[in-house]
Amino acid sequence: MTNVQRHQYHTLDGMRGIAALLIVLFHTSNYFAGLFFPESYLAVDLFFVLSGFVIAKAYTQRLDEGVSTYSFIRIRLIRLYPLYAMGTLLGIILAIASVIAGSNVANWSITTLLLTSILAMLVLPSPLTPQLYAINAPSWSLLFELLANALYAMFYRLLSIKKLILITCLAAIGLSICAVKFGHLDLGYQWSSAVGGIPRVTYSFCMGLLIAAYRDQSPCLRLPSWCVLALCISLLCISPTANLRPLYDLATILFLFPILVLIGSRSESDKKWIKTSYATLGSISYGLYVLHVPAALLIDIACKKLLRKEFAAYAPISGIILLLTLVLIIWWLDRVYDQPIRKKLTQLLKY
Repeated sequence: MTNVQRHQYHTLDGMRGIAALLIVLFHTSNYFAGLFFPESYLAVDLFFVLSGFVIAKAYTQRLDEGVSTYSFIRIRLIRLYPLYAMGTLLGIILAIASVIAGSNVANWSITTLLLTSILAMLVLPSPLTPQLYAINAPSWSLLFELLANALYAMFYRLLSIKKLILITCLAAIGLSICAVKFGHLDLGYQWSSAVGGIPRVTYSFCMGLLIAAYRDQSPCLRLPSWCVLALCISLLCISPTANLRPLYDLATILFLFPILVLIGSRSESDKKWIKTSYATLGSISYGLYVLHVPAALLIDIACKKLLRKEFAAYAPISGIILLLTLVLIIWWLDRVYDQPIRKKLTQLLKY
């Protein structure tokens, strides 16, 4: 997201940050004394809606003005790769350390680890592991997002509103089939359910594009920005029963998230400190997403070495420490690593 867009849609930044924090909790619930919200994996679908909205608002005019598909993909890779590479490298180091230390819980062989690591650094999934990205599992959604971004840049001139609606409807049918087949929509990160990632990203990304196209013409309810964030948290924290889970997943992805993003795009606070807080949440959201799994594992290993106890033994204090540490480190990395690296890459790859 460009700075212009970030300052224009503060509430959406806040939503993205809240969703990223809940993803962290989803993957590290043992550090929070078992506090667990099983539906928070739907945050990924919210990210996809936000991505479609932001891409349409930030880049469609630039594509119309002559920015090539290659340049657009380069811009997106520069935006995403530095922190992705850091998370992947950290995951590789930890995997190698587990093999050397004889604590190879993931059962890495040297060949599998080597090939999986090379593919991961190229932002490619590994066919040698059950997960698409066994080195850093959350990376799977970045692959799907980059594919959606690339396809949009290549074909958006041919993408009339009617065609976009048709694609969205077909994706909705695909989501419905997956919900019935799997009993939920926590799909895409494993090869056994990778097919489910296609309608997940297609539907939500296209809905983001449609929201961007119709936002200014459509009447829309406005709410205090804190209400929008509270609704976002509520949707991700509800725990439906097993028989209601596919219906809840479908309703949330198909209707509730798009409505919430539309409302959020029109619901801005007038208070500067709130806007600044939301912008900060947005700026650390991506880093939280791509770094929290290897960072949590690293902290756990350090705790075992220094205190002779697992980090989870100190729950829920361990969870609070983990969250605060991640937020502070990623806020720092955004300024001293991510932004400078992206600026340098932009200069080097300008032509």
